Amino acid sequence: VQTGWGRIGVTDFGFQAYGINPDVVVFAKGLANGIPIGGLIATDELASSIRSLSLSTFGGNPVSTTAALANLNYIATHNLRENALAMGIYLKERLFELQDKHPTIGDVRGLGLMVGVELVHDRHTKEPAPDLLRRVQEEAKKRGLIIGRGGLHANTIRLCPPLIVTRSDIDAAVETLDGAFTDATES
Repeated sequence: VQTGWGRIGVTDFGFQAYGINPDVVVFAKGLANGIPIGGLIATDELASSIRSLSLSTFGGNPVSTTAALANLNYIATHNLRENALAMGIYLKERLFELQDKHPTIGDVRGLGLMVGVELVHDRHTKEPAPDLLRRVQEEAKKRGLIIGRGGLHANTIRLCPPLIVTRSDIDAAVETLDGAFTDATES
């Protein structure tokens, strides 16, 4: 769901970048920019195996479907997939600068506007630092930046900015993160 509609910058859906042909693709909030809607694409074989009809209270809602169409048109006409790729590259460049400054940043990874920043106690042992992430998250929140948390050990900052993000937005976010890291590591 999160890698849809151009977020990773190279394809419309994340699975396409890896040559995967799934039997089912589901999508939801990104389709209509947060307006309630969901969808499913299935192979002919799978779709034809559904025998009964179903009724949905909100199926085909005209407001949601109009919002979805408008959103998809906006994504296409404003080249947001291309923006996701370019701004994702820029975001990672800026985060690599932070990594040079903060030894607790063990890894920066991602594609397009879906980026992870892994926090570690030591870059050599790669010991996860979920406690530090909680402090960085709180410091960032105090400064007005909401960051997600993820990863197997809950030590990875999840950054998924909107597809319309600009260089100045990224600069402001990275400066905020820099201050959050500084204060979190001093506490």
